[in-house]
Amino acid sequence: MVGFGAAGAAAAIEAADRGARALVLDRGYGGGATALSGGITYAGVGTQEQCDAGMRTP
Repeated sequence: MVGFGAAGAAAAIEAADRGARALVLDRGYGGGATALSGGITYAGVGTQEQCDAGMRTP
């Protein structure tokens, strides 16, 4: 994997869970776009589509 942000970490874990040997490479300061965004990952909570589908998020 190249990059150890949220996507790179998830890909490495999934690959290892499936029996692959994963090597993760990243720049020295750790994290990719996730680190640059302050560690905040938008998961789509409370979108208009979810509200229209009747999903309620406290």
